[in-house]
Amino acid sequence: MKKLSKFLILFNLSLLLISNNIYAESFRLMDAATRAQKVNKGIAVSQKKLDSKEKAVSSAIGRYFPNVVLDFSYIHLNDEVGISLNPIKDAIVELQARDQVSLLNLQSLISTGTPLSAEMQQLVQQQAKIKLNEALPDFYAKLKPQSYPMLTLTVTQPIFTGLKIPNAVTAAKSQRDMEVVSQQQTIAQTNIEVIDYYLNLLLAKENLKVRQEVYDGILKHKNRAETLLETGVIQMNQKLRADVSLAEAEKNLFEAGELLNIAKIALASVIETKADDLKASDTLIYINLDKDLSSFLSTLKTKNLNLQQISSAKKALEAKANVSFADYLPTIGAFGTYQFIDKGLSVLDPKWAIGAKASWTVFNGLQRSNNYQSAKLEAEAMDDMQDEATRKLELLVRKQYLQMQVSEKSYRMLEASLEQAKENELIANKRFETGVGTSFDVIDAELQLEGIKLNRLKELKEYYKNMADLYNTINSLDEFINFWTANQIY
Repeated sequence: MKKLSKFLILFNLSLLLISNNIYAESFRLMDAATRAQKVNKGIAVSQKKLDSKEKAVSSAIGRYFPNVVLDFSYIHLNDEVGISLNPIKDAIVELQARDQVSLLNLQSLISTGTPLSAEMQQLVQQQAKIKLNEALPDFYAKLKPQSYPMLTLTVTQPIFTGLKIPNAVTAAKSQRDMEVVSQQQTIAQTNIEVIDYYLNLLLAKENLKVRQEVYDGILKHKNRAETLLETGVIQMNQKLRADVSLAEAEKNLFEAGELLNIAKIALASVIETKADDLKASDTLIYINLDKDLSSFLSTLKTKNLNLQQISSAKKALEAKANVSFADYLPTIGAFGTYQFIDKGLSVLDPKWAIGAKASWTVFNGLQRSNNYQSAKLEAEAMDDMQDEATRKLELLVRKQYLQMQVSEKSYRMLEASLEQAKENELIANKRFETGVGTSFDVIDAELQLEGIKLNRLKELKEYYKNMADLYNTINSLDEFINFWTANQIY
């Protein structure tokens, strides 16, 4: 009954594994990297930032074009605006009235020989004033009504800005280039994370195979030990040693299975798929990289993202210094205005006007001088920063290349040890079956072979991990992925 229960459990596990293999989504390393780039939120954020910088460049270029503003307003004054010349009218009336009095007085002298009396002259003058005031209109002109709308079109066009506009465009483009580099860094970080998780998954899968082989081998040995114990060929302590080793192998097998599940979960988290549905279609095999250190160092100087970032920052700071220097120069611009509504215009206000304007700051308390020197020093500091970054990155490339070579050499050196361990395991089993060897010899040989296999897998994984880090430093992870994919057998 107990054997039947074990059989049923193993049968169900087999069905589960088969179903997982049938329905699991198979991913190559290249597929996983491509999918991660599509679903990674950080890359989406960096793309939006890049779009923002593109708009900033367009905005800077837009400063070359005229600025057109259409203003509408409605104005209500406390009173209408006008000009009164009635004092002049009063003076004219006064002079005319006096002339008429003088004329009538002269006529009276000629006709009667006596002038007009004072009372009569005053009466004539008053009547003349009344008639003249009635004949003449008010000397008053209305300049603006009390309430009126205004619709004004204003156009300004920069002619010379001391090269501020082209340098502002250069600075905006440099900041955009920095954002491009930042996006590439995010993509590279995503790719290196996928590569690391994918290699861990392949290592976990191969480790599980090794643990399974060891478990099967020790189980087979335990069964032989029981048979030999029954026939009296070996003693009980050897059979107990096999039991303990089998329990240890079973524990290691369980842990290897759990590590495989963890590796699947880690990779599934970056490509947004279910861990249970994930299957790596690539295999962890050794491929020799025929590329020397000098080629990596050469590519580093032209493609490294950190160096590109510093270069773009230097261009932005140089443009900033040029903008500060432009403050020493005058600015010249043209302008024009047009009034669409005449109601609010007085005889003194033009309907349209065009003109030019020049402005030059002669002295502003040494602010522009200090600003220019500050920006210039910041730009010069980028040269030293780039030299220091290049030195450190070259050292990093040498270190990563050496680590890759060490892992590769360790893996290849274990080949002879693997063959020797296989031979020892075979001899130990034959000696045990003939009663010459002991169970201890067989177990030791199995564990030695297991250790060498696991170490070779670890070194092989480290070989590719160091290689990926090296390609990441020179900003050529696509080249690593293509190298990996080209040597896989599907």
